[in-house]
This record gives sequence, C-alpha cells and structure tokens, in this order.
Amino acid sequence: MTKIKTISSKLGLSAFALVFALGFGFGGAEVGVLPMARMVTGWWRAQSLVAVPARIEKLELKRHDGESTTWQVQGEFVYQYQGKEFRSHRINIGGDSIDNIGSYQKDRYAELQRAQTGGQNINLWVDPQQPEFAVVDRQIRLQRLLFLIPFAFLFPAVALVACWFLWVIWRKPVLDENRGDDLVWVQVLNPSPQRGLLKPEPSGALAAGLFAVVWNMLTLPLVLLALSDGGFGMRWLLLVFPLAGVLITYYAVRQAYLNWLVGKTALSTAQLLAVGISEARVRLHFFIPLGQRMRTPSMSYDAHISIECLYEDSRGEDTDTRTLWSESLPVITVAHAASCLDTSVNLPDNLPASTAWDGDSGKARQKVIWKLRIKILNHTLEFNLPVSHGVGQVPSPLMLAEMIRAPQRP
Repeated sequence: MTKIKTISSKLGLSAFALVFALGFGFGGAEVGVLPMARMVTGWWRAQSLVAVPARIEKLELKRHDGESTTWQVQGEFVYQYQGKEFRSHRINIGGDSIDNIGSYQKDRYAELQRAQTGGQNINLWVDPQQPEFAVVDRQIRLQRLLFLIPFAFLFPAVALVACWFLWVIWRKPVLDENRGDDLVWVQVLNPSPQRGLLKPEPSGALAAGLFAVVWNMLTLPLVLLALSDGGFGMRWLLLVFPLAGVLITYYAVRQAYLNWLVGKTALSTAQLLAVGISEARVRLHFFIPLGQRMRTPSMSYDAHISIECLYEDSRGEDTDTRTLWSESLPVITVAHAASCLDTSVNLPDNLPASTAWDGDSGKARQKVIWKLRIKILNHTLEFNLPVSHGVGQVPSPLMLAEMIRAPQRP
C-alpha cells in the first residue's frame, strides 16, 4: 500500500475513493440490489395470489430510443374483488422495467393485444390480503434475474473495497514531506526464528477463490442470458468464459483442499541465518500429524526441497524477477504421522542477504529474497527466509548489480 505524504494527498485519494464508494454503492442498489429484492419478494408473494377476470382499459407498448432501443408494456386493467372495483397497472410480479432483455415486453404486449382486440377478459392475479395489488404475470423473469446478478453483487463489492481503501488511507500516519526520494538499502526485518516461527507464504487459494466468484458472477449470467435468446452459431464460443471460470474455481478448491490436507505448518531454524553458513538446520513443523487427513494414508511421504536466492525489481510497469542462485536438496522421506521434517541448507557467502531498496513511496522497489520451497502431499509450501549479512560483509548495490548482469549459477 502506498504511503501518503501530506494531508492534501490523503484528501485527493479520499475523494477518488469516495466517488467509487458512492457511485458503485448507489448504482448497485438502484440497478441491482433493489430490483432483485423486488423480484425475490414478488416470487414469494406469487404463491398466495388468486386469479380474477379483468378488463383491459388501456394498453400501449412504449418505445425508448437511446444507445439501444428498449421497450415497456403499459396498461390499465379493471377488475372486481369481493364486490369492489379496482384498477391496476402492474405487468410482472417482480416489478416492471424498461428493457430489451429477450422478447418479454413484445410477447406480453402481443398477448394482451389479442385479448383486447377480441374483447376478451384476462386473468389478473390478486393478493387476497391486499386486493388493490394485482399483476398480469406472476412468473419471475429468469432472463432479467440473470442480468441483475452482476450489478447486485459486483457493484456493492466495489463500493465496499472503496470504503476499505478510505479506511486504509486515514489509518496511515502522515509522513514528513521533506523526506528525500533517494533509494535506501535496508536489511529486511523479517521475524527471527528465535523470536517466533516463520509462516508459509499464502498459497493463493483465497485470492483465486475470490477471483473465481467475481468472474463467474460476471460471466455466467451474461453468457446464459446471451444463449437464452436462441440460436447457435458463434454464440456458443461464449462458453469459453464460464469454462475458464470452472477451471479457476477448480484451482482454488484444489489449493484449499491441499492446504487443509497438510494443515497448519511453520518453519524454525536452529540459528540465525546468514550468508556463508553451511549446513544450517531448519525444521518444518506440522501442527496436524502428517498424513492424518489422507483417505488412504501411506507409510511415508516424499518431500522435495529447494532453496533459491531471487532478485525482484518492480520499478517498471512489470515486476522483473531473476534467480541469482538455486539448489535442489536430496528427496527426504517423512514417516506417516510425523510432527516435523528436519533438513539443512547451505547459504553461499558470495550472495547478498535478504535486502530491499526502499524510497518514500513506502514500497520496496528492489528486493533480494531467499526462498525455501518444500513440496509434500502435492502441496508446495514457500517460506521467505530472513538471511542476514555475513561477518564483515558490507551491503553494496554495485555488488548486486554485478550479480544481476552475470549468468545464472545453478
């Protein structure tokens, strides 16, 4: 998250976030949430309606021209219930609208026009508890419901994110405007294993799951809406979008399942890690005995371990990542129901420590990351190791620049 230097910057970003919060909030409520709520309550109410004969007093199919042509059936219907005369203008139980979703408006108009031309009465559906409420069609418009889903869920979600962004802006302290813009070489201050266990990096299951929800909620209703109009041809190519949503959902569910299968883990070391150390002992802790959640457990499980030193540069539009050094360790066999995995790693002395260059943007734009990967039960655990400088080693950006230009070492 970008740090804010001045109150004016906070106010500017707050105004930007507020526009999104109010715009998408009110837009989502007006275009999605309230119409969908009316459809749901109408569907619930439709179960108790009774049919009564009604006379068509007025009927019109109004056309609205704009970016696209939309239609609306309007009419006035006269009916009697329990000796009293009532008038109604309602067409659909879920609420009337001006739209061009399918052929609903034209179909209803044609149906009512035939009855009016032939001098016939129509069935009007009346609420016995509230006789002044009556509708022509008590069926929910499925196509319109599909159309409303993205607006009813995604727009409010954007508004909530904007509100969260507002909270983040004002919870950050204002920085000194006189701070320089020069990049600063700093030692990455990750928690030391002596003060606490290292947690694995997020597996991406949550992010993929949220993206899958948004993607499916946006594409699936619109694709079904497009296909519901009938016809084949090129329309079936739209199925690639929900298919992609299925694949993303599968990935998210699989990652979540593998997380659950392995359970909570953490990493500890027997000493502080520093470049130049050989045979540094590390231990992976399983808070749930390994393999306890397997449907068909084995006697043992193979663990594939690798360690690498990465350079990450995010000063441009894209993040450039280079591997400065990597090593794969021999496969380790871990017994079923084990509570830990022990191994050792080598940290060559000609490599930089876990470092970052940070400016007043609040975001490290260049990093050196030591990463330990452990794959077990088909699940890959990644740990960012807090590797410090060796004895007498002085960090230098020039040293790293030379390493980046040099060919990668296996």
